[in-house]
Amino acid sequence: MINIQFKHAPYSNTLVNAVCNRYLHFAADDDNWSRPDRYWIMTNENLNMYTYGTKNIHDSSTIPTEINGIKVQAQIRTGGITYHGPGQLSWVCNINYRRLLRQYARNLNIQIFMNLLCKVINEEFSENLHSNPTDPGLFRDNGEKVLSFGSDMPGMSWMSIKMSLNLHVDLSMYNNVTICSMHNRPMSNLLSSLPDIATQAEIGERIT
Repeated sequence: MINIQFKHAPYSNTLVNAVCNRYLHFAADDDNWSRPDRYWIMTNENLNMYTYGTKNIHDSSTIPTEINGIKVQAQIRTGGITYHGPGQLSWVCNINYRRLLRQYARNLNIQIFMNLLCKVINEEFSENLHSNPTDPGLFRDNGEKVLSFGSDMPGMSWMSIKMSLNLHVDLSMYNNVTICSMHNRPMSNLLSSLPDIATQAEIGERIT
């Protein structure tokens, strides 16, 4: 049985980066292939924030300091600008990649994880979302994006994955901004209305 630890917390960029820095410490422990995966499930009540990934941005001066009057903050991940706010369910997953290689196969990659996540969310919500190898996220057939995705893997021991699922957000927050991988495609919500925080946390646990 896979050893998993998970916690529920309010979303904050400080927490996300603290979790990522923690896994970098784990990555130095190459011999401990049995160390458990860790999942942080984050709900968001009233914090509005835009973030961008530092892993493939060579010139941060090209990133605006504010969008729609809201501060843009750096985050340890791949991917470009994305939005975090009320109505969104987010995860940080620190996965023991060394254990997966030892137990399963040598051809594991991020796209396999995305396909698995897509299958789980489709079954949970009776959706028909799909992933795209060239665009990080999950999409409807009409191109609407409902989940943003970023990752980091500095070595062969640990894989850090960050995801944000639009349950029911204010879609006007995506005005005046080019969201990572969108290429003129619209953002969308998974649900027609927003569940309360306790139900959001329950959804996060079920998907995890």
